[in-house]
Amino acid sequence: MADKLFRVEQIHQWDAATISSANLISIELMERAAVALSERLHTRFPNAKSILFVCGSGNNGGDGLAMARLLANEGKNCTVWVSGRASSADAEVNRERLERSDVSITRSAPIDLEFDLIVDAVLGSGLKAAPKGEAKEMIAFINQMNCDVFSVDLPSGLPADGIPNWECVHASITATIQRMKRAFMLDENASFTGDVEVVDIGLDVSFENETSSDWLLTKKADFAAVFKSRSKFSHKGFFGHLAIVGGSEGMVGAAMLSALAAMRTGAALTSVYTTDSGVDAVHAFVPEAIVRVAGQGAIKVFPSPGKYTAYAVGPGLGTRVDTAKHFAAWLNTVDKPLVVDADALNILSQYKDWLDRLPENTILTPHPGEFDRLFGVQKTSLDRITTAMAEAKKRKLIIVLKGAYTRIACPDGSLYFNPTGNPGMSTAGSGDALTGVIGSLLAQRHDPKTAAIAGVWLHGRSGDLAAEEKGEIGMIARDLIHYLPQAFR
Repeated sequence: MADKLFRVEQIHQWDAATISSANLISIELMERAAVALSERLHTRFPNAKSILFVCGSGNNGGDGLAMARLLANEGKNCTVWVSGRASSADAEVNRERLERSDVSITRSAPIDLEFDLIVDAVLGSGLKAAPKGEAKEMIAFINQMNCDVFSVDLPSGLPADGIPNWECVHASITATIQRMKRAFMLDENASFTGDVEVVDIGLDVSFENETSSDWLLTKKADFAAVFKSRSKFSHKGFFGHLAIVGGSEGMVGAAMLSALAAMRTGAALTSVYTTDSGVDAVHAFVPEAIVRVAGQGAIKVFPSPGKYTAYAVGPGLGTRVDTAKHFAAWLNTVDKPLVVDADALNILSQYKDWLDRLPENTILTPHPGEFDRLFGVQKTSLDRITTAMAEAKKRKLIIVLKGAYTRIACPDGSLYFNPTGNPGMSTAGSGDALTGVIGSLLAQRHDPKTAAIAGVWLHGRSGDLAAEEKGEIGMIARDLIHYLPQAFR
């Protein structure tokens, strides 16, 4: 089951439910968190000897104070800059415990000292407004220091559910407690978080199971039933026939990459509808594919109903008026699941009323620019997510919003984030490959929601395998496609 990305008030309820169900007192849960966080710090920064803990007045500060005590007991040279007064009873207890130890405690910025590492424990998920006073001063100090920063749960100043318009800590590592936070899914916050690692402190499982969330983060275990071994008695009839429409003159490569990705994802048959000038190229690049002549110079012929188990339209399709008219007419005849990408999206952005012709559960795969052309310019990534969820629900479509943590908005109101993939996939043809992957899963008769979510995960995983071998900078789309079989394994 995908991990639930809870809102901040649900996170606090989860803490309370754990305290109640495990018969704990809150200071015991804080100690549990401090132990787990200290272990993670030691793993990531084993050579850090001199550590500055910058601790605020609340529970996040209390975590930092407890960590300082634990790590000092392990022989680390710990200095603590602690806020003038505690606003949390548990933080006050940990301050008193620390004062009985040999740890150096200061009430002001230690400007004359050098450190191997800073632990940022100023502000956590309880933040409701821009930092001010001493907290603001602490954040500014951390950002001025020239060393790694280990942020506890969240970089201080970052709201757990949103995007700040004020200064936040720029962390090297964010050790977030129990689950990823919604803020980590938003493009604008990437510069604050650094590498994000989840630290499990054993929060109550039943609360998570019984509490709903519309934001979800997929994981490998979600796809065991999708990417399963085939029966010995399988044959081509089991695995579908995908029709790909695209590859107008000068852009046949897009359709070729989609076709190759579809075959590598397991479609038994793939037919490519392309222009006369692209036929030989497709035959040479993907000899396993069937090629249909769909026009001279521009695409004017679309698949007839009844022959295929799924359709993928758009890679290199072109946006000529005659192509657009044939596309619009064909939408009235679509009888099988459909994925729409690239130029097909650009056509729809020119004739927005044609969105109403799309069959229910059609999958759209826009990048942010294509999305904004379709649904209006969005100011932030959070605005874009909110609009995608609303449009998916209203139009009964599945919208795959491509990018880091690719988002899949579904008609049932759910939103899935994908953790696989890397910046090396920011290259020509990567999106065409995704269209082929998703189209292939549709052709193999997976339901559209599953095909979209699993296809995005598989595409990203293949990209990660390619990056491990090739490096991110030199990757091209064919490298990604080459690793699809290994991703299945």
